[in-house]
Amino acid sequence: SFADACLRAGKFDTVTVAVYRAAERTGDLAGAAQQLATKASRQLHLRQKAVTMMIYPAIIASIGSVVGTAMLMFIVPRIGKAIRDATGTDLPAYTEVMVVTGDALRANWLLFLGVVATLVVAFVVFRRQLAALALAILRRLPLVSPLVAAQELARFFSVMAAMSKAGVPLADALGTAELSVTAPKLRAQLTKLRQSLIDGGVLRVLIDRVEAFPLATRRLLIAADRAGDLDAAFDGLASDMTEEVDRRSMRLIAALEPLMIVILFLFIGTILVSVLVPLMTMSSKLGA
Repeated sequence: SFADACLRAGKFDTVTVAVYRAAERTGDLAGAAQQLATKASRQLHLRQKAVTMMIYPAIIASIGSVVGTAMLMFIVPRIGKAIRDATGTDLPAYTEVMVVTGDALRANWLLFLGVVATLVVAFVVFRRQLAALALAILRRLPLVSPLVAAQELARFFSVMAAMSKAGVPLADALGTAELSVTAPKLRAQLTKLRQSLIDGGVLRVLIDRVEAFPLATRRLLIAADRAGDLDAAFDGLASDMTEEVDRRSMRLIAALEPLMIVILFLFIGTILVSVLVPLMTMSSKLGA
């Protein structure tokens, strides 16, 4: 069958294979392909939104790191030496630390580059573990956790919409869709929901146990189950959650812009202070 061919090809995920397998029973391969295209479009949009959110902090962090390192290696040691020679006195402790650090980096720049390269390689090798750790941290941040939750729900309902419209039984669809969820609490509740459905439970009775869903989402699914229109409910929720991701992403980016500027100022400012303090001290002594 076409679904078996997709499975043997090894290039299609479990959702695609399950949707095509169900579509073969109904004879609606074209409709299944359209649903999978919609799902892929939504998930691609979510990934692009995540990448867009990371671009601005990455650019600011890169610029700050390069500028700060250059100042520390080349500017601070020279100014520190000039102040020491001009005044004939010891530099302030903070300035001395910065000067020694800059001299050490410049004298051992090959070692410094080696450490940076090692960190980059380690990041590439352990990127999945680091991504999981970062996601766990982000779920605890007040400003970011609602966005992460919306992304999880958008992925889940996108898969459920594609599978339910293809005629996949609800319990089977849940078993596949929960694989797209990484939030431990939501995934555990979905697993219990699926098992309860297999044991003969009714969705409109069981859905309230999935507390990870917003209350409005649970009420909508209860009404849709009573009306026998879960397909449209899943599709509408997928669209709504995708729009929610857009809204929350824009808010987060708007909050990140001033925050990153403050962080950059603090990073560069600490280096500048190490030079400005002895300069002001020297000028006051010369004026006296």
